[in-house]
This record gives sequence, structure tokens and C-alpha cells, in this order.
Amino acid sequence: MLHFDFDEMMALHQRSPEMFELKRIELINDVINSTSGPQREALVKLQAELDEVRLKQPEHFMQVLMEGMRDNVARLAGHWKDMGQAMGNLK
Repeated sequence: MLHFDFDEMMALHQRSPEMFELKRIELINDVINSTSGPQREALVKLQAELDEVRLKQPEHFMQVLMEGMRDNVARLAGHWKDMGQAMGNLK
């Protein structure tokens, strides 16, 4: 089971940025390795894309993350709406 404590990670970053980076990578790999099949492949691809942006354009990294989250929320909202309509059709 994945254990993530934000305060612990913040303290680690302040004490040792190098150890923080190692722990960050370990946590990411734990999440990826907890999946299989197409989901795992998608996570590996996504992490590679994020790593590339983070290394090449660190100032742009947070924007890319926010755009990705916004797109996923919009997609989920669309699915939620579709489910609501389907449920309404069952009445």
C-alpha cells in the first residue's frame, strides 16, 4: 500500500533535496508498479512525458500538470453527465 505524507515530504525536501528526489521517484514507481496492463502502460507514458517537460522546461512544468488535471476533470464531468442521463432514461 502506498504511503504518502505531504508534511513528511516537505520536511524531507527542506532537510535533503537529494533524498526528497529519491523518495519522490520511489513513490511514483510504487504507483506505477501497483498497476498492470493498459493502465500501467499509460502511467509509464505519462510519467515519461512529465519527466521530459520537467527537465527541459521546469518553469512550464506546473502549467502542464494543471492543464492535464483540468482536462481529466472535464472528461470525468462529461462521463458523470452521461451517467446521469442514462439513469434518467431508466425511469
